[in-house]
Amino acid sequence: MLRYLSLYWSIIKVSFIRATAFRFDFWWRVGMDLVFYGVSIAGFKLIYLHTPLLGGWTEEQVMIFIAGYFILDALQMTFLSQNLWEFPSDVNTGLFDYTLVRPVSSLFWISCKEVAVSSFVNLLAAGGIFFWALSNYPEPFGFLDILTYLFFLLNGLFIFFCVRILFSLPVFWLHSPYTFERIFYSLQPFLDRPHTIYSGWARLLVLTLLPFGLMASLPAYIFFNGLTLEIIFLTLCVTGFFGSFVFWIWNKAIKSYSSASS
Repeated sequence: MLRYLSLYWSIIKVSFIRATAFRFDFWWRVGMDLVFYGVSIAGFKLIYLHTPLLGGWTEEQVMIFIAGYFILDALQMTFLSQNLWEFPSDVNTGLFDYTLVRPVSSLFWISCKEVAVSSFVNLLAAGGIFFWALSNYPEPFGFLDILTYLFFLLNGLFIFFCVRILFSLPVFWLHSPYTFERIFYSLQPFLDRPHTIYSGWARLLVLTLLPFGLMASLPAYIFFNGLTLEIIFLTLCVTGFFGSFVFWIWNKAIKSYSSASS
């Protein structure tokens, strides 16, 4: 474990050095994400000009939810997105060979080999929006409520990683680099909407088989309504299933891999 932490710290330092060498690109990416944050908040503000509730949530509650979504998005953009975007192309071109010969876990390397520093800056901005939303929340809450919220948000990040990589793994068999990833991006709007706006089978779907509702919406729901045994059971089952399935199918994929460079 210490070896992996040391390696990841080195990756972070190299990423920071690389980011400072291309300052225009760095600040351009920061600016684009800040515009995205502003447009998203304005969109929900516009909705609340016409209704007092959205999926049973007040405007103050939705602001906390959307701030959590910004944090989740900034985390995945910082630590995962670039790596997972390059992964299918590496498999098809044979560059994945260099991953397999490294003396570390191949799943670790393809997930963590780069850090997007510009998105880390936006993570700070997302944190600021989160505390702004908390300051406007009229109901009482404690430090433990915030910690619980952030814990389930980090668990949501892990679920996001599992779902995201599952849409990339078919490249080992189909050699189509981005077809399934486009399907993933078409489903991603489920992530930035409260799961409470859905009902029946649709809500069940976004909490289980396509668990986008567990990533940012359920942590906010727990913050507003408290933690229950039902929620704990649901989270453990979905997280355990997707985590185990990713490791199982990853090992199957590695065994089926034949280098494109051979």
